[in-house]
Amino acid sequence: MGTIAPGGSGLGTISVGASALALVLAAIVFVANFAYSAFLDRREDNARALAAELQVGSQQLAKFAQQAVGGNEEAFDDLGHVRRRMDAIVQGLGQGSVAMGVPAYGDNPLEPGVASALGNVAGIWSKVRADAERIEANREQVLATAETATSFNIRIPQISAQLAEVVRGMSGAGAHASQINLANRQIVLADRLSRRVTEILAGGDTAVVAADALQRDTAVFDQVLQGLRDGAPESGISQVTDPAALAALERATQLFGDSRREVDVILEASTDLVEVQISAEAIVADSDVLLEASMELFHAIGSPLKRVFPNDLIALVAGLIGAIAVVSLLASVWQMQRQVLRRP
Repeated sequence: MGTIAPGGSGLGTISVGASALALVLAAIVFVANFAYSAFLDRREDNARALAAELQVGSQQLAKFAQQAVGGNEEAFDDLGHVRRRMDAIVQGLGQGSVAMGVPAYGDNPLEPGVASALGNVAGIWSKVRADAERIEANREQVLATAETATSFNIRIPQISAQLAEVVRGMSGAGAHASQINLANRQIVLADRLSRRVTEILAGGDTAVVAADALQRDTAVFDQVLQGLRDGAPESGISQVTDPAALAALERATQLFGDSRREVDVILEASTDLVEVQISAEAIVADSDVLLEASMELFHAIGSPLKRVFPNDLIALVAGLIGAIAVVSLLASVWQMQRQVLRRP
């Protein structure tokens, strides 16, 4: 029996040492996990703020893109500002930024959840950015076309007013009903020309059809106008002879000459304008997708369950190991004390 005590004492000493070592290691891991988590808190707050800014920016881009394509000059400036800011945020989160106070999440092996969410955001953003840049690159043409369209739409009521004078003059001079009806149809056609231009500027599926229709309607309007002024027997159009009606017709013809040049400008720009409008529509559609992806990124940043270290699971395991080590240490000490007390 006397030889057992030393062996038992030795085993007790080993058990105490192992328990103490486990406790120390668990404490080191727990403290390191906690300290590194606290260190990351500030930078993660910054990263979440940037992710929230991406959410707001996604909706601003949609609004400014639509306004810019509509001919709002200030919207182009706003669009460029938001686009550059969002680009800087995506790059800053991916590569890290001292100025923004955020680490690099793009290839961070400790943050696979954030890296995945950021990759999704970056993929959507690359498409949105390209569409925004296309709109910005066509700024001068969009603004010039919008200005031309505004001038055209202002001139159309003036042409219609002169054509109304033509109708009154012809009616007073006893012109044939078919000739009067033809002049009245010109007033209706002038209004239709204005609607075609509006449809082109509005974009959508009808823009291309509206451009083709505008070209045809303009040609018909010009042909009838010239026929009323000079006569076109082959087309069944009689010449206007009443002096008052003819004077109003001349004024309408001069106004339409300027309008015809504006139509040519609008038609020439319509193809590029359609592409820009498609880009704006794409931004509107992708803005909601980007919003959702940015929200997922926001929730991934700082999530203790989506990163390798630090995370709550490590803290929990370290705490459990530490608690077990404490219990084991106390049990070993208690056992050793009993063995000491039993010695003769």
